[in-house]
Amino acid sequence: MKKKILIFVLLPVFALALTGCKSIQEKAAEKAWERGAGNSMDIDIKEGGEQMTFKDKETGDKVSVGQNKVPSDWPKDVPLYKGEIVMSMQIGEGMSLNIKSDDDSTEIKEWYKKELIKLDWVEGSVIEAKEVWRGSFTKDGDVFSVTISSSEDDDGSIISLTYSKKTQ
Repeated sequence: MKKKILIFVLLPVFALALTGCKSIQEKAAEKAWERGAGNSMDIDIKEGGEQMTFKDKETGDKVSVGQNKVPSDWPKDVPLYKGEIVMSMQIGEGMSLNIKSDDDSTEIKEWYKKELIKLDWVEGSVIEAKEVWRGSFTKDGDVFSVTISSSEDDDGSIISLTYSKKTQ
């Protein structure tokens, strides 16, 4: 009986020791990815699964997905409207944010147009529909787009921001 209890106590310890710094969850996700996609992926899970980074071991390409956080390297000349960050993602040199604001979409649209012009962004294409506005802006080869739509619950707006750094 004591041997069985000892095995059940030590088994998790050995499992953690064998995985090194990687969590069991990360190792399992990497193995599942390799079986499904066929390539080798390094998966880093932080903050209880709210922040995940996927890095292709062969190419070095990286995708980071998280919530409620602006990427630390978000460009200083790309303004952020006030509101709650509900999603963030980073793919290579590109970044994307979704912001939930209590403000009206027209107010947000006018703010972005004014702020981006002040920061020397050049307005490109604009698409406007009944409840959605999308503007594309360029600066020194970088591209920034803003999509503003009325929230589904008719209480404020959703702002989707996408930034792509000029490829060299």
